[in-house]
Amino acid sequence: MNSRFFLVLILVFCLAGFALAQSDTARLIGTITDPTGAVISNATVTVTEAGTGRVSTAKTGAAGEYSVNALPIGKYHIEVKQEGFKTATADFSLDVSQVLEISLKLETGSASTTVDVTGEVPLVDTSTSSAGEVILRKASSGAPAQRPQLHPIGSAHSGCQPGFLWG
Repeated sequence: MNSRFFLVLILVFCLAGFALAQSDTARLIGTITDPTGAVISNATVTVTEAGTGRVSTAKTGAAGEYSVNALPIGKYHIEVKQEGFKTATADFSLDVSQVLEISLKLETGSASTTVDVTGEVPLVDTSTSSAGEVILRKASSGAPAQRPQLHPIGSAHSGCQPGFLWG
C-alpha cells in the first residue's frame, strides 16, 4: 500500500513539472550594432506594450545582445537609446511562446534624432527550433460543425428491419 502511494506521488510531481512548463508569454532578443557592425554595449532597450502601456527595460551586454522575457502576447514598440547615437525604434507583434529576434543598427548622431525602422518581421523564426501555431478566432469560427450523418440501412433488402447507421 505504501509503495503504491509513493509511486502515485512521484508520478503527480513529474506531471506537475510538465504543466508548469507551458507558457502563454513570449520573449524578445536581439543585438544592437553601430553602422560599421560593431556591437554597442550598455544601450538602453525599452519595450512598451501598445495596449496597456506596460514598459520593460533591458541593457545590452558586452556583446551588444539584449533579452526581454515574459512578454504577454500583443503589439509592442521597441526603442533603443545610447549616448552619441540616434534613437532607433520599431513596432512588432508577439504571439504565444514566440521568441522574436529584433536586431537594430544605431546611426551616429545626437540622441534627439529618432530613426524609425519599418517593415515586416520575417515569418520564419530562425532563433528557435520550436514549432507552434496560432489559430485565429476568425479562422475557426467559420468552420462548419461536424454532425453525425444518419444513413437508412436494410430497407432495400427483403427480411430486414429498417434502421439507422451512424456514419
